[in-house]
Amino acid sequence: MKKLILSTLIAIIPALSLLAQSVAIYAKNGVTMFADPEQVGEMIVSGGQINIGKYTFPVSDLDSLKYLDTGFNPQLVEITYTANDSRINVPLNLLDSLEISKDGAYITVTSHVLADPEITYSLSGKTDNGNFLLVGDYKCGLILNNVDITSQNGAAIRIKNGKRIDVIMPENTINNLYDSFGGTQDACFHIKGHPEFKGGGTLNITGNSRHAFKSGEYTLLKQSTGKINILSAESDAMHIGQYFQMRGGQITISSKVKGDGIDVEKDSDMTKELNGMVLLDSGLVDINLASDDVSGIKCDSTFTCNGGQYNITVSGKASKGINVPYDAHIFAVYDTPRFNLTASGGYLVEIVGGKEDKKKSSCFKVDGNIYFHAGNITTDASGDKARGLKVGGDYYYVPSKATLSPADYSNIGGAMRVMTE
Repeated sequence: MKKLILSTLIAIIPALSLLAQSVAIYAKNGVTMFADPEQVGEMIVSGGQINIGKYTFPVSDLDSLKYLDTGFNPQLVEITYTANDSRINVPLNLLDSLEISKDGAYITVTSHVLADPEITYSLSGKTDNGNFLLVGDYKCGLILNNVDITSQNGAAIRIKNGKRIDVIMPENTINNLYDSFGGTQDACFHIKGHPEFKGGGTLNITGNSRHAFKSGEYTLLKQSTGKINILSAESDAMHIGQYFQMRGGQITISSKVKGDGIDVEKDSDMTKELNGMVLLDSGLVDINLASDDVSGIKCDSTFTCNGGQYNITVSGKASKGINVPYDAHIFAVYDTPRFNLTASGGYLVEIVGGKEDKKKSSCFKVDGNIYFHAGNITTDASGDKARGLKVGGDYYYVPSKATLSPADYSNIGGAMRVMTE
């Protein structure tokens, strides 16, 4: 019967193809392939197989063929989750470049693309038992289009690709990611390469095993970025390699995060640019951490801020609002930087060389020099022995443009140096 249906359809293809913009080939495994009518050409059914363009499929694997009056994006793979299952739309021309494995709502795509045009993957729908794993070696795009993924086995989204990954959150979309409990995965949303976020939607991430978000290389939030909310994490909220740059958007990190808020670590390749740095150009960051000995924002190198607002509260013992091991530079390039920092926790006692050492909390801790050209830093060091602004080196500032409140300079390790600009 299947062969008869396909043979009948093929017999009327010449008439249908005159009106159609695309043909959809529906497979029984939930994968739909799209092609141009010209690409499909003459379809021949023989020996239980059907030839569609240059591809051959067992007739038993297909459900139906349908001509459509709409087109399709030849570089877009669409994945729609439904409960414990999923559907995948893939252009026929990409079958030579992609290996797709589907087990219910657990999807693995291996890409062999090594040159333009790049492929974009769009995720939508809801599953309580699924994930998305992408393996590749070339830049690509990832659209989070009202997707809600809860994984029972590892990360919700894992991109094993060391290249640039465009993460697109369309306006008005709300996306939710939850990874499995007690897993070995590094993060709920883990990208090996360097993600660049854009789009005005919202992304909510819950890290049930370790980090909520992790990137192996730099993470960039573009001006159009909407909201990223870290609802909880067993370790860091955002653990980032190489550097972190925020040009816009809003990040909210809740007190259910047990590690650092934004932790940037140096790449092992010391030749990489901006290695270990934080660069804050604009946007809004709200962080509220309750664990001991954690930092709201932490880096392995220089800290630079050119604008934006940063509200950070740490209530655990020996915790830091902002923790910089080198120099810090604060300018008003894009707008006036505003820091509202609270350290309400006390201190931890450590034994160093047989003696007690009190590890104290700080609102803003800089081990090197601070260059405060413009902006406002407001500190509330309410914890026992907590520090407001603690600087290991010299304190450079422009009196007419840089405001420290309260103006407590007792924790400056070096000299006070006035700058004209």
